[in-house]
Amino acid sequence: MRLVFIWVFAVLLFAACDNTTANKSDADTAVDQTVVTDEDQTDPTDQSDPTDQTDDVSTDDIVTDNPVTDDTVDENERPDGDTIGATCATIEECSVGMFCKKADGDCTGTGVCDIKPDDCTSDKVYVCGCDGQTYTNACWANNSGLNVLAADVCPTPTACSGDGINGGCADPATYCRPTGNVCGGDGFCEIIPLECPDWDYPVCACDDKTYPSRCHAEMQKQGILHDKECGSMSPCSTNDQCSATEFCAKPLGTCDTTAMGKCDNRPTDCEMTRAVAPQCGCDDYTYSNQCWAAAAGAVIAHDGECDGDVMCWSKDDCGENEFCEKKTGVCDMGFGVCRPVPPDCPDGEEPDVCGCDLRTYTDACQADMAGASVKHEGPCTGPDDSQVRYFYADNAETPDGYLRIVVSPTDIREFWTTDTFIEQFNGESSVTITVTFYAPGDFVPPDYAVLQYTLSLPATLPMGVGFGYEGAYLKWYDGNSGVEMGEMAGTVITYEYVRLDAGNEVSTLIVSGLNLSVE
Repeated sequence: MRLVFIWVFAVLLFAACDNTTANKSDADTAVDQTVVTDEDQTDPTDQSDPTDQTDDVSTDDIVTDNPVTDDTVDENERPDGDTIGATCATIEECSVGMFCKKADGDCTGTGVCDIKPDDCTSDKVYVCGCDGQTYTNACWANNSGLNVLAADVCPTPTACSGDGINGGCADPATYCRPTGNVCGGDGFCEIIPLECPDWDYPVCACDDKTYPSRCHAEMQKQGILHDKECGSMSPCSTNDQCSATEFCAKPLGTCDTTAMGKCDNRPTDCEMTRAVAPQCGCDDYTYSNQCWAAAAGAVIAHDGECDGDVMCWSKDDCGENEFCEKKTGVCDMGFGVCRPVPPDCPDGEEPDVCGCDLRTYTDACQADMAGASVKHEGPCTGPDDSQVRYFYADNAETPDGYLRIVVSPTDIREFWTTDTFIEQFNGESSVTITVTFYAPGDFVPPDYAVLQYTLSLPATLPMGVGFGYEGAYLKWYDGNSGVEMGEMAGTVITYEYVRLDAGNEVSTLIVSGLNLSVE
């Protein structure tokens, strides 16, 4: 979906960022944390090629898109009382929008609070930041809230193999960071960060502790188990020994049910993970990636598909007399595996299930016979047993949208074109998006549906990110009378916000999924 973001949008965005300084925590040492949930989020510590932020954008664009100050703010006194030039040791001791400026090469000493620069150029005077990452120049390091460790690029990492701590790295200022989200094994000798940006992207580290970001975990020489918070990490051998929101996580290839593992959190937002990297579970089922396997509580037997499995998005991808079996609750949000339709079902006393086609079946086998995956146990009588099944509209400026609303198995509404696209800015903190869809047909006026949700304006403009926004609603109306015919409410999932580039008149925000139910 393309948003027609004029330059005022960018100014409002970052003016909002500046005004958040008034909300600084009373505890000066507390980290200003805003959890971003999205496995598609760019790794915040991966600054090895920061020229991506600058090379394709003119200096004027950078200045316009990144204002940190406000004309109404005294440059010597911040709204929360922090004075520019106040003594500090870490970025947490300064206001939002500021960092602890220190002399080059002094990452652990004292400095003074200063405003993060917003007028950085693309001049390539490479420096190594105090987080061990290379930046285009000192200004871009400071823009990220970091000081300069040394001039020139950071040293090229050398290969290592070890326990994820020292691993044979000769330089005591480095540690062996494993390749990928693993603990120990082959990796590269990376600089141990001496300070980290004030970003908050929680990770679960190899010491079973949750850290505010990868950088903070690396500061403790820890490898990363996975993004987001750790579970209870209590010992277990089966899922039954963990809470309902956890599963018994074990190392790759550990299919022995008596082997010990740790109770870790089951992911709840795998639909925001686009990666298709098939994993064969110990249950002989192929998952599209590690996230979906963990969500299903499965231990991974090996990378790649299980023998004979064919992945599918719908039954159209499968052969005759086959259906696309998906794990409970996946439905339209992920991949499944082609399985034969059972010829009959044994008699049993299994509970009723609600199929992804929103029909109630006497058991999962009956749903399989009908070619439907299971949405949840129990009949389809809950408030969530209606949904917006599909939404395709990459460009809201042209009439190419497609909206299919399933109110019930017998009440399906389709809208094929988008016509109106409206942005309403709510002060400096959010923007409300409204898109109108029209039903097909030659009659005038046609039935129409209105989708509306509010998008929070982030403190920084990410190049690619996934959000889940509650409070969305969708209403549809009779075109002749204008009478409301129904309403749904829930969550909108958006992907990939791309900010304005030089010469472009639009920013892009692709809406990739909706999770709405009848009010």
